[in-house]
Parts: sequence; C-alpha cells; structure tokens
Amino acid sequence: MGFILIQAGHADGALMAFDRALSQAPDLPMALWGKGMILYREKKDFAGAREIFEKLLNRVPPGEERNEIAKVLAEIPMGGSQGTKTTSAPKPAAASSSAQISGTISLDPKLKGSIDPNAALFIIARPASGAAGPPLAVKKIDKPSFPLSFTLGQENVMMQGTPFAGKINLTVRVDKDGNPTTRGAGDMTGEYNKNPVDVGTKNVDIIIDQLTQ
Repeated sequence: MGFILIQAGHADGALMAFDRALSQAPDLPMALWGKGMILYREKKDFAGAREIFEKLLNRVPPGEERNEIAKVLAEIPMGGSQGTKTTSAPKPAAASSSAQISGTISLDPKLKGSIDPNAALFIIARPASGAAGPPLAVKKIDKPSFPLSFTLGQENVMMQGTPFAGKINLTVRVDKDGNPTTRGAGDMTGEYNKNPVDVGTKNVDIIIDQLTQ
C-alpha cells in the first residue's frame, strides 16, 4: 500500500503505511526503503533519510540491491533538512520492448455508465510467486479513456534495482477518488484472465468488469 500511495502522489499516506509496517517488522527492507525515499525525495529530511538507509545497508547482503542503497546514500546531502543543493532523482533507463508488458484495457459495456470522469486508473503488477506481497510495479493514469493502450516496464518498478522480469499477475483498478487507500462504491476492478503473464508479452487484453456497490 505504501508503494501504491507513492505512485499516486500521497507521500504522507505512504509514510504512515511504511511506519505501520515497520511497527510490526522493524527491519523489513522494502518498508525501510520506501520510508527512506519519502524522507529524502519528498520531505527533504536528509538526516532522517540517511539514518534509514544506513540501517538498511547493514541489513541487505552484498549484491545489486545493496549497491543501489549505497548509491542513494552517496546522493543524500549532508545536514538535517532542506539543503541548498539536492541531487535530482536518477532517470530510469530506457526500457526495451522485451522488458515490458503491453496491451489494451477495456471497460465492460455494462459499466460504461458507472465510471466517474475524474477517476484514476491503477495498473498493478505483482510477482506470480508473491501475490500477497507488495506490488512489483504500479502505473497511475488520471482520467482514463477506454479502450486504453498501455505499457508497463522497468520505469514503473517501485523499488529501484528490482528487475521487471519473470511471471507477473496483472490487475487494474479504477478508483473513483484517486486515492488507493479508500475503497468505496463506484470503484471498479479487473484482472488479466490469463495470469500469470511473462514480461515481454504483447497484446494483453484486460477487461474491467467488477463494480464495488
């Protein structure tokens, strides 16, 4: 939920979600990463972010993820907050078509009269081997118009350094108020009927066919 909230632009809500997770599992790497990124990128609390990433660095074994943590640590300005110079977020590498999933999202005709014109669409990818865990990648589209062509790739991954690869379960959600923490009447959902799908697959057709009453 924290990572979905980051993608939706709700930094305060995301911070609360990560704190709630850390209250139950203080060393959970993904929650530490998410909280650290919010403190660094959104809150400009450089001292707080540095403390989080140093803790995380000591808990992740050598490898690509640890290298990414060290890279972020090196970017964080020294000082408490609101430094005079900040480092811009690294640009994601251009995703090749083989590292993407693409297709079309359609709305069931019976639901066309129920969609809110100001709703937001969330495309959510989760590893097939960990459907109950945090999302691998999320893409938000404001005021979607259907049918909608989409691509999902490395640039949409929630945790930097995690490859967009393997078998993925794809779900979509049209959220009436644009806030993924709330679920209410008028929200719509759908999922790919051939889940899991391999990264690199094209012509993935997803139909939004469920309406929350």
